[in-house]
Amino acid sequence: MGRILNSLHKQEGLGRRVLVVEDDRTAREATRRFLQFCGHEVEVAPDPESALEAARQVAPDVVVCDCNLEEKLDGIPLAKSIQDRHRSAVIFVTAYPRSALEECIHDLWVTDCLRKPISLSDLAESVSGAKRPVPGLTTAS
Repeated sequence: MGRILNSLHKQEGLGRRVLVVEDDRTAREATRRFLQFCGHEVEVAPDPESALEAARQVAPDVVVCDCNLEEKLDGIPLAKSIQDRHRSAVIFVTAYPRSALEECIHDLWVTDCLRKPISLSDLAESVSGAKRPVPGLTTAS
């Protein structure tokens, strides 16, 4: 594990502006610290309202978003709103398999869907390799 973390640490030129939207404080802060360790610029938001404001301020390259936020605006429509405004890549974090989300995410450019508990190496790889949406396409694969 130490070798993997050392290889991920601050890879020059790979830093992205990342917005992490997660209502669980422990998961949010752990994700923030790990992505900063990997050399990314990270903003965090505990709820949709904060996420929309943070997105306005930083125009994220990548949004890492929990699908099931305990708010009025769930993670999927929130991510779509941010993506529509900023052309951000979207990585969903969820307890459900991607197949359970397919109907809900069909009109989003989803780079990845990571199932909880997430692997740090999968998260690092997804964020570093995330591509912004291409107008007219609705899939990143």
